[in-house]
Amino acid sequence: MPKCRQSRQGAATSYRGVFPDYLALDSQTPEQFAEASQGSQAEFEKAMWQRPIILFPDGASVISDPVFFSAKLSIGPLFFLLRDHPERAKAVFGAFGHAFEDYANSIVGRMFKNAHFNLTKANGKDTDFEVDALVSEGPVAHVIEAKAKFLKEELVSGNDYADFVGHLREKYVSRGNAVWQLAKSTAAMSARAWPELPAEFGTTTEMFPIVVTHDTRMDSPGTGLFFRKEMRSLFDGDTDQTGIRPLIIMTIEDLEDIEGSVSGSEFSLAAFLTDYLAEIQNTDRLCSVRNFMAHSKYNNKLRPSPVVYQQSIESLDRARLVLFPKQETPAQPQ
Repeated sequence: MPKCRQSRQGAATSYRGVFPDYLALDSQTPEQFAEASQGSQAEFEKAMWQRPIILFPDGASVISDPVFFSAKLSIGPLFFLLRDHPERAKAVFGAFGHAFEDYANSIVGRMFKNAHFNLTKANGKDTDFEVDALVSEGPVAHVIEAKAKFLKEELVSGNDYADFVGHLREKYVSRGNAVWQLAKSTAAMSARAWPELPAEFGTTTEMFPIVVTHDTRMDSPGTGLFFRKEMRSLFDGDTDQTGIRPLIIMTIEDLEDIEGSVSGSEFSLAAFLTDYLAEIQNTDRLCSVRNFMAHSKYNNKLRPSPVVYQQSIESLDRARLVLFPKQETPAQPQ
């Protein structure tokens, strides 16, 4: 049996004065939560997002929703920087977007040693378009755009469909954004009209356009269907779409979950995406990549990112050392 000191709280005395301050920032009483969440669905979600811990009179507390709590821990600091300083928004979100693209590209780079990043098509001194990552698997090319867009909560949770659709188009489909970039780049590849393209893509016959998104809500039913229709509408009438596969929306969690499998040759990304597209064409056109992974034959073949796993363990170890600096290391079972 593992051994530990009798009093764990005594080992964390240096943080006893800090924790109440944190709890005051991120907690609320049931009464405060009820008052803050009156009205629209957006107000309800905002109340959970801002203070995801419910604190009871006897001192007990509970996390109201693990998704909101996790989001508050991971991206909450971004919004804290904007508190009373809205003028920082462009710089802060821009830096976060670049960091997210670098993170997604690092995963792609570990999956494919031949990956190319940040490619552009020049038009004189201007740039027609650019793609974040481009990968070849034999005659197949994966054209990838990674985006960290934040949607307005009142539009996500509201009842105005037209405003929500307009917001999605603004963030993902408008000129310069992910779906637009993929439509332009795959059309140029299809027409052999991208002179700067690396030579290995000269024999490409099939292209998978992929949006990797930070917002996990992009795997909601119908989102992929909507963006696939939007991408088709962006093609010119003379674009040969024969080799351009339907657009795929993949969250960063999806990419993390298949990294180990693809890099370890458990399955190819092309085979995985081909089977997913068969699913949405023949069985469930609203199916997300996440749901497909859960119920398909790939469920037992998934090998998550070893880097993400190792860094998660290291983070837990650091937290243990900070919170319980005097705690003995658990003895290994005999």
